[in-house]
Amino acid sequence: MEITKSISRFARNTVDTLNYVRMLRDRNIAIFFEKENINTLDMNGELLLTIMSSLAQQEVESLSQNVKMGLQMKMKRGELIGFNGCYGYDYHTEDKSITVNEEEAEIVRMIYDMYLEGYGTTTIAKRLMELGIKNKKGEVSWHTHGVMGMIKNEKYKGDILLGKTFTTDPSIISISPLWQ
Repeated sequence: MEITKSISRFARNTVDTLNYVRMLRDRNIAIFFEKENINTLDMNGELLLTIMSSLAQQEVESLSQNVKMGLQMKMKRGELIGFNGCYGYDYHTEDKSITVNEEEAEIVRMIYDMYLEGYGTTTIAKRLMELGIKNKKGEVSWHTHGVMGMIKNEKYKGDILLGKTFTTDPSIISISPLWQ
């Protein structure tokens, strides 16, 4: 027997739920849904599962629509969505805007220049620590995955994906023309 927390955590929709349950039942494996107290090998298990799974699917779809509407409203108001404090930028909570932090922007340009010169992310991270350069948390601690994340981050070119459109931000950190 397999135990799962709830139907909504088991599968995305009613069809998938029933297909998986039937596939497992054919192998004599029961699923017990704790929240709904349903055992798939019980007499009424599949009937209850179908009803409860349909309700769970409807709830997920409704929640998804609410989240999408909220994001669309924020986009219409021009609010930033998903900005998590990129190095080289300052986020202003009072008006939900960003500005280039020139001191950090110089470091971003240096990282891109070093990468274009052929230095790897390990070497770049070591060099930043040798120079005593602090990260966004104020620590002299740099890691290869963080440096690579900066190099791959399209926000440094001014591209921010909102919905299905790209918005160009005029306040970008100008980097080497090869990256444009």
